[in-house]
Amino acid sequence: LQPAEPGHVFNQPLKPRYTVHMRNHYEHYRPHHFEVETTRDDGVTNRFVFPEFRPWGPGLRVPLSTQEIELDLSARGHYTATFRLVKGAREVLTERTVMLAILAPDTRAHRREGPFGTWDFAGTHNTPADIDLTGSLAVKAGLRYMRPSERHGLEAFNDPAVNPDKVRKMIAEKAANPDFRAPPRVLIFHETSISGPHITRTPETFSGVPYIMNEKEQARFDQLWNEAIETYELMRANFPDTEIYFGNGPPHLVEAFCKRGIPKELLTIAGNESGSFMRPPEAQPTDFVGNNAGLFMFRRILDAHGYTDTKLYQCYEVCYPNTNPGNLSPRKQAQYYARHIMHSLAWGVPLIRVGSITDMANSYYHSNWGGSGFCTAYPRVAPKEAYVAYATLTQVLDGARFRRQVPTGSAALYAFEFERRDGTAITCLWTPRGARDLVLTGDWNGDVILTGLFGREETLAPANGRVACTVSESLVYLRTPSPVRAIETVAVRHPAAPAAGAFVVDPLASLVPWMPETRRDTELETYTFLNLRRPGTFTWSEEPAFEGFENVVRVTLDQPGEGTEYQQCYSALKLKQPVELPGAPAQIGLWVWGNGNGGRVIFELEDAQGERWISIGAEQGGEPNAWMADFMTKEMFEELRARGKAGICDWNSDDAWGDSYLNHDGWRFVTFPLPGQYGRNHDGYHWPRNSQWRFSAEGRVDYPLRFTRLVVTLPEKVLHGTEWRPASSRTIRVSGLVVE
Repeated sequence: LQPAEPGHVFNQPLKPRYTVHMRNHYEHYRPHHFEVETTRDDGVTNRFVFPEFRPWGPGLRVPLSTQEIELDLSARGHYTATFRLVKGAREVLTERTVMLAILAPDTRAHRREGPFGTWDFAGTHNTPADIDLTGSLAVKAGLRYMRPSERHGLEAFNDPAVNPDKVRKMIAEKAANPDFRAPPRVLIFHETSISGPHITRTPETFSGVPYIMNEKEQARFDQLWNEAIETYELMRANFPDTEIYFGNGPPHLVEAFCKRGIPKELLTIAGNESGSFMRPPEAQPTDFVGNNAGLFMFRRILDAHGYTDTKLYQCYEVCYPNTNPGNLSPRKQAQYYARHIMHSLAWGVPLIRVGSITDMANSYYHSNWGGSGFCTAYPRVAPKEAYVAYATLTQVLDGARFRRQVPTGSAALYAFEFERRDGTAITCLWTPRGARDLVLTGDWNGDVILTGLFGREETLAPANGRVACTVSESLVYLRTPSPVRAIETVAVRHPAAPAAGAFVVDPLASLVPWMPETRRDTELETYTFLNLRRPGTFTWSEEPAFEGFENVVRVTLDQPGEGTEYQQCYSALKLKQPVELPGAPAQIGLWVWGNGNGGRVIFELEDAQGERWISIGAEQGGEPNAWMADFMTKEMFEELRARGKAGICDWNSDDAWGDSYLNHDGWRFVTFPLPGQYGRNHDGYHWPRNSQWRFSAEGRVDYPLRFTRLVVTLPEKVLHGTEWRPASSRTIRVSGLVVE
């Protein structure tokens, strides 16, 4: 099945056209025909039936029969197409399913000066080596950076990491070769850290607790310091036009250098490289793996130490939402890429090189990077939904500059405004959860254009300068003659609800079965280095009715406790009598009325053998890190050490998917996967999301489970785009705790 365009990507006015090659292994010479069924990204389907033909028989020594097929599709978007070879009237002999994209006509005038790019392994990990394939895909997606190719007008996406020896080698090459060209950018350090304990601690700018290096760490830091200073000086003296990124590396390394006082004339660019992976784009500090949270933390570290003029850029290995098994859906990947890129643009990042042009086709596919492609793996390279979303973004924002965050009235509604070179405005709108009906106001007389995530356009006619539209987790682009003046939310919708047969753990209509906890919880405060927590003074109260729900529990953070403004505050309710859960339930959930400012719910269980399970992530093995003694008594630290575990969660295990996040407005049914095992007797391999639970013994669920405790965390401040501001409300409501 051979597409007329590389990678199954067609720009209008072209329609999808294919050459089908067949080999007839039978003696018959009967009528056959093709049928093709297509499904667009919004569920619209089409069925095409093509004329009959008689394939060459094997006895005729004709190696292949061919048929030309053109699909009468014209609407932009992502399609799944199933080609069926039918003998006679209805006998399906074989079928082949492919994905294809129909994009707008390529009207980009500024691709060669734009910021957009992606990784290309160029044959490694069984990726495509053919630059005419990946190059065509990159150009149609509007990318500037990938594998370098003069024919396709592409520049290198990656930058060399240098040290004194490598710079001296460059100096020698420059002296020997008059045509030598210095790289436009270099990195000082590449995936470098001081130590494992140093990187698995919240940076002290956000924890408020200084990190004291041991002798080995200090020696390592001194070596890195000397290497960096010498590299900077050699590069500045010999290659003054090359940009020098400090990074890639974790924020902890930048913080250590800033704290020691690296000269400001050297540290001109800090290179962030947050992997993001499965995290929502709106993940909050102090999760420095998140794209936007990581950028914010880098900026805060620089500013806190006086490096306000240091530019904040991103390196070339950044942002990897994956669609491999157990990870994100193709739709979620597309949504996340578009929103991640929005945040990078808002921070003014000049080179945005996210993901990879294709998935990997070997075992690397199952890593945190291998399923991050915008297209499927070689040899059947085809666009994912993320590819169409990226191409749409680069087309709509061609040559545009980020201008401002438009006030929306909620931290759960985003509006990023860009100015096009023709003077018109593009407002990019989305919400992290559910859908919202909006009314936008501006000084508009003519029509405005609303473009969806996958490129389809809708013309809206303003009435008295007002237009209505619906936004969701899929970003949309509103093109207007002048900027938006005001945004009003008319309605918020969260369609999910518990199943009819869900078991009610507690209706949360009364606090009588519960006992508020007042003691400090060292586990909640120290276990999760990506999300340090602190105590707070909370009020739990009963409320007879609220926004369509009767008899709910109101939770209010009255006063943040000891800590920093970056740490969410926690409070817990414990059941006086634990509730036994029937069977082997797959998920737990409750209704939460959110205020848009974030927060989280945490669940605690106990199994039949008394093993404790709490949804704060699987624990790292090994010795506890010495820095943990800063957060607990000596006796507590020795008790932790005696357990033979590290006492902190592992990477990507503390609800990295954000299922329990409360970044929504209004009532939403919040669910979280429960731990368990496969098999008839639940004694087989563990369920995937067991990784998101800390367990106290062997890590195997022995049924029945019992529910014991509910924890709520609420923030003092929230990161909304690039803005760090006080939470507009510190109150949520909860109702109807169930398992299903």
